[in-house]
Amino acid sequence: MAEFVCRLGTPAGEIVTRTVEAVALTEVRTRLEREGFKVFAITPPKGDGLASFTKGGGVGRGTRVKANDFLLFNQQLAALLRAGIPILQAITMLRRRATSARLRGVLAEIEEAIRGGAALSQAFAAQGATFPRIYTASILAGERSGALDEVLSRYVNYMRRSVGLRRKIRGALAYPTFLLMASLGMVVFLTVYVVPRMSGLFAGFGGNLPLPTQIVMGISGWLTANIFWVAPLVIVGSVATIIWSRTPQGRLTIDRLMLKIPLVGKLLVQMTTAQAARSLATLLGIAAAQFRHCAANSRGPLVHREFGNCGLDARIGDGHGWHRRTLRQFARNAGRGRDVLRRRSRSEIRAVDDHA
Repeated sequence: MAEFVCRLGTPAGEIVTRTVEAVALTEVRTRLEREGFKVFAITPPKGDGLASFTKGGGVGRGTRVKANDFLLFNQQLAALLRAGIPILQAITMLRRRATSARLRGVLAEIEEAIRGGAALSQAFAAQGATFPRIYTASILAGERSGALDEVLSRYVNYMRRSVGLRRKIRGALAYPTFLLMASLGMVVFLTVYVVPRMSGLFAGFGGNLPLPTQIVMGISGWLTANIFWVAPLVIVGSVATIIWSRTPQGRLTIDRLMLKIPLVGKLLVQMTTAQAARSLATLLGIAAAQFRHCAANSRGPLVHREFGNCGLDARIGDGHGWHRRTLRQFARNAGRGRDVLRRRSRSEIRAVDDHA
């Protein structure tokens, strides 16, 4: 059983908030409507994404939809809205045509929430981590501006550029990473296998060996003699490092170290600045608190920390309180607004292309 927070309208005309225990969202809605309540919104429980609260039991709450399915869905939704199809009808059509069982289950819950009176942004936000924060914020901006189809088209363009940028950065870092791993493997092989077999040959030469050779042979001998506890220690240390790197503080520390690597650090700054500028251009026009929170979370812990230091006021564009280290990446281009952010994004993308 899970707890759902529900915003309801009573028969007396009052708006109240209740917490209801149930297995699935559909059960909550059915029970409340049977009791005579008007359901405005149902917020699912916050979790780690392992529990499943779905209409058919087949979609994990918090499990993201595949990028290709999500991109195709948004392209089709933007086209239907541009053609004048009502939102509910468009969601129903796309649910029936969806080839992904996961996407169909999610759209079924969204469709039900809209039928119950929830806004489109509320219906998507109720899915938790299934959809990126920047996506639900973009839908909210589209609802408030009355240009939802335009915002969705902008988000589709944002997704395409983000996917392309990630591919470029992976391609640019693939060869250096391969060389680094191959070099480490070669050093381990020489130290553990080759040098011990040549120690007898060196000893037969007589005389004193050079200091570097003595150091290498000493390290090799120590590793060979203690291999049975060094190897498990390395494995445990590697697993612990991986787990630590997935924590916010660990990711922040790794990001800072990566930025100090020659060439790689500059490339990462350009990539992150390009994606952050594209995120800001997509979210321009919503409340500053949401704007900062969504843009920061969509870009990683280091950018999140920098945006967290920004004392933004009521609306974006006031020009007050921007943190100096954040402005350093954006203030090189004069002016304000979406065009400036897009120009900044294109500039950094070209820089990534040059390095790639």
